[in-house]
Parts: sequence; C-alpha cells; structure tokens
Amino acid sequence: IGTALGKINPDFKLNVYSNETSEKIISVLQKNPNIVFHGSIPYVEVQRLNSECDIVVLVEGFSKSDVTKTRYSLSTKAADSLASGSNIFVYGSKECGLIEYMISTNSAAVCTDSSRLEDCLRSFIYDFEYQHQNYLNAIKVSNCNHVLERSTAIFEGIVERVIKENGNESC
Repeated sequence: IGTALGKINPDFKLNVYSNETSEKIISVLQKNPNIVFHGSIPYVEVQRLNSECDIVVLVEGFSKSDVTKTRYSLSTKAADSLASGSNIFVYGSKECGLIEYMISTNSAAVCTDSSRLEDCLRSFIYDFEYQHQNYLNAIKVSNCNHVLERSTAIFEGIVERVIKENGNESC
C-alpha cells in the first residue's frame, strides 16, 4: 500500500500501528519511504487516532493461511473503524470475514485485487462523492449493527437458543 501511495503522491504517508514482532516484516515496512511504522499502541489510542485520521486502512492477507485464520472472524477493528467517522479503505482477499463484511455493507472502499491496488486507492482518494456515500453508509451500519446493547442482546439470544437446542437449560 505504501508503494502504491508513493506512486499517487510521494508526499502521502501511511502510518502503521501494529503488534507485529517479526523483524523481517517490520524491516520491509520501515524501508518503504511512504510508511511510518509506529509499532504497538494502547487500544484507546487506536480509537483516538482512527477518529482523527483522513483514512483508516484495514488490511487482511491474501495467502491461504491468512484466509484460513480470518475467514470467519470479524474483529473489533471493523466496528471501531465504522464508528470513527473517518473514511475507510479495506484491502485483502474477499474470502476474509472483514473484507466480505465491508463489501456487504458498502461502507468502505474495498480492493480485493493486488493488481488494481493503485487504481483503487487513486479512485478512492480523489472521489469525494464516493467517500461521502461510504461515510453515510458507515454511520448507518455502525448505528444498526454495532451498538453494544443490541449486540449483547443478539449474542444472548444465540446462546439461549443453542442451550435450548442442546437440551441443557441448567444455566
């Protein structure tokens, strides 16, 4: 992503916050002139930075092992990003749970083809109407799907149904 940003505008920077500890991966990030690697930060800082940045970038892998790890997962980064009020750009395999979710909600620019990354970024960065529509969709999705009370009630309902279906009502 850093390389694609540099082709669009050499002054663009991607600030990366990650728990990544692999020296090999960190080295690749640090060598890219359009990436500033900050390492790990506290969760409250992530939320603050998400709400202050121009674009939140969410990335999932394309490899088979990456897809296997994230196929049925939806981390808090989706809900946090949707609630941030920032524009969202998502990049990764369409087989990953996060990518599928963002596609289905139309609340982020999504790129699932590495050969189109630069074009996807360029279109997203310079199409303000597209950004505005994604923003409106993100607010709607956040208010409908990511309210703690509603999520808790849905989860409790699922747990109760599973317990009843399994004939164990001792809880």
